[in-house]
Amino acid sequence: MTIKIGVVGAKGRMGANIIDLILEDDKLELSAAIEYEGSPHMGEIIHDTNITISNSIADVAKNTDVFIDFTVYDALKNNISIYKTANTPVVIGTTGLEESFIAKMKDQLKHIPVLLSTNTSIGVNVTINLLVQATKMLNESYDIEIIEYHHNKKLDAPSGTAITMAKEICQASERHNFTEDCVYERSSNNNQRRKNEIGLQSVRGGNIIGDHKIMFIGKNDTITISHHAQSRELFAQGAIHIAQWLADKQAGYYTMKDIFS
Repeated sequence: MTIKIGVVGAKGRMGANIIDLILEDDKLELSAAIEYEGSPHMGEIIHDTNITISNSIADVAKNTDVFIDFTVYDALKNNISIYKTANTPVVIGTTGLEESFIAKMKDQLKHIPVLLSTNTSIGVNVTINLLVQATKMLNESYDIEIIEYHHNKKLDAPSGTAITMAKEICQASERHNFTEDCVYERSSNNNQRRKNEIGLQSVRGGNIIGDHKIMFIGKNDTITISHHAQSRELFAQGAIHIAQWLADKQAGYYTMKDIFS
């Protein structure tokens, strides 16, 4: 069975990679390529297809099995109301979302299958599982630091992936609280490191696709778990895998944990 996928944010880095992979797979069909109103790419034909770039999600929803949305925060806010009436499953890869927005989105889209992931790489999500295991196995004498590296055009910091990693560590731990213990900068704090503190540091430069290094630092040793992205294609591949998984699911809010369960 061919799965028809609509890509929202079609001319962005991720959107373009996803479209290329869809067109290479005979089990998939590109049903739509969506960009914002006023985009200079409006009306362009996608490669050797009959798909032209448009700005209407609603117009293509009936011919789409699942949407993949990698738009920026402001665009996604507008898209949510359209997904609400489109009745089509959607994978959302937008990062930098506030918890209040996520809660509102869950409520508005509770009648369709929705999966939100701050990182669609299968490898990153395996890394997160390893962090959970390490947190449970190591005792409170280990300090935890998360360092993330991205290109100089990334808007949000820390990365959504780093925040997800910190949240998962806190959930796996009996001593960490995400709201109280995560520290994002230390220049204004001349005090000694708190026992339960989790440091999140951001590096921005060049064309770094996305690296994450998590250090469990003890008195006599340091354990480092890291993930290095060599190509944006791994995020595109992961997004398509998620879309295929989500297309026939019942209405509800899903996470990457559901895919691995």
